Amino acid sequence: MDDTNRELQALDLIPLQTWRSRADGFTEYLNKRWLDYTGMTLDQALGWQWLAAIHPDDLPALSDTWEKVLASGKPGEAEARMRRFDGVYRWFLFRAEPFQDESGAVAAWYGTNTDIEDRKHAEQKLRDSELNLRQLTETIPEMLWSATSDGAIDYCNTRLLDYTGFSAEAVKGDNWIKLLHPDDINRAAQVWLSCVTTGAPYRVEVRTIHAADRTYRWCVTNALPLLDEQGRILKWHGTVVDMHDWKQAQEDLRNTQAELAHMTREMTMGELAASIAHEINQPLASIVTNGETGLRWLARPAPDVAKVQDLTKRMVADARRASEIIDRIRSIVTGRKAQLIRLSLEDVIEESMVFLKQEFQSRGISVSLDLATELPHIVGDRTQLQQVIVNLAVNAMQAMADPGRRNIHIRTTLSDPETVCCAIEDSGAGVDSAAFPHLFDSFFTTKEAGMGMGLPISRSIIEAHGGRIRVENNSTLGGARFSFDLPANRRG
Repeated sequence: MDDTNRELQALDLIPLQTWRSRADGFTEYLNKRWLDYTGMTLDQALGWQWLAAIHPDDLPALSDTWEKVLASGKPGEAEARMRRFDGVYRWFLFRAEPFQDESGAVAAWYGTNTDIEDRKHAEQKLRDSELNLRQLTETIPEMLWSATSDGAIDYCNTRLLDYTGFSAEAVKGDNWIKLLHPDDINRAAQVWLSCVTTGAPYRVEVRTIHAADRTYRWCVTNALPLLDEQGRILKWHGTVVDMHDWKQAQEDLRNTQAELAHMTREMTMGELAASIAHEINQPLASIVTNGETGLRWLARPAPDVAKVQDLTKRMVADARRASEIIDRIRSIVTGRKAQLIRLSLEDVIEESMVFLKQEFQSRGISVSLDLATELPHIVGDRTQLQQVIVNLAVNAMQAMADPGRRNIHIRTTLSDPETVCCAIEDSGAGVDSAAFPHLFDSFFTTKEAGMGMGLPISRSIIEAHGGRIRVENNSTLGGARFSFDLPANRRG
């Protein structure tokens, strides 16, 4: 057997469609796999006759590629559909390699045809899927984007591009930082790098450029990774939502609440002005009396210095008490920032009753205190907690219309080893069942002249101190019971 026959037998053994052509491209041999697939005989396929098996639509491009490969003398490849023996066309990848003689000239060509029909279907399915996804992202009324597994932006939908005024190319890769306010770039980039590294969900609130007015608006950006079966990140998909108006509304609401809280404090002080004046007048009157007495004793032929010194100490103590009362009033009116210290709830309640003493007396209201001994301390702002107790006591006072039953009972207990409770009960008519769900809502009131801010403010103060406030009927006095819990502080 000569070398040529051995070579042809070897081509038949290769598990692919193989062929050999002369240097000019004239096909000299096609192996058995090629012939079996097409249903052609070797004589029918030699030379250029094999082109009859190529799909007519693909023939011009394949012929042109083959001519260019022959002219270049270098390896080449092309894709085309080839007819099977039953008339069905399937996609194939045609590859050709030159065989050179000792002088380097092309002596022959060897090639393979590989069935890629399934791959072509998969590629088309992927293209269709990408097209559907692209159409979907362009019609969803949200700003959408995607990134590669390493965090490089590779797509932004039209809605996002129109919002920012940037082109798709301008924000690809790491250029997305151009969309952000300079003060937000470092924070957003650090969070993004961490999420890309760990696979954690991405969420930041940043100021994003707005093309319509060239300002920066607050937006929240979220993204989640798409994972494969092994948990590796394949892709990131994200959204950008304009939250500027909402954020501004929240800020306006906070400002409004602060102003209303300030107004409520002033109104509360207006209602208690007579009582406060009385309390201040008491130490002032004592100072005047003691001062006049001291002057008389000093005017005696034999001044009683010891008694005058004692009177002077009393005057200093009364002056300090008046100063403390004034300081507490100023704190309530000006809305001073919370000053958290360890406090005795018993002391806070007793000091709060000083504000209301004259008012209770003028209305004929009996107040009883049942304050548990040796309660653990709490941590809080003295003035704010006094405001809560005053608000709840004033509510109780205003709820009692029956002149014969005007009793308020204030008691403290230890709900559990870590919780201190204060309850304020009245002998009024109680809370109407329809009002229960709304008592702590802003602007809700059951009083003709009320603003509906006292209870919401009280709740916000208690919750800011880590506690909770509640209301119920059927108290021991038959009216309403407002109570609040605060965390105990046993250190120190």
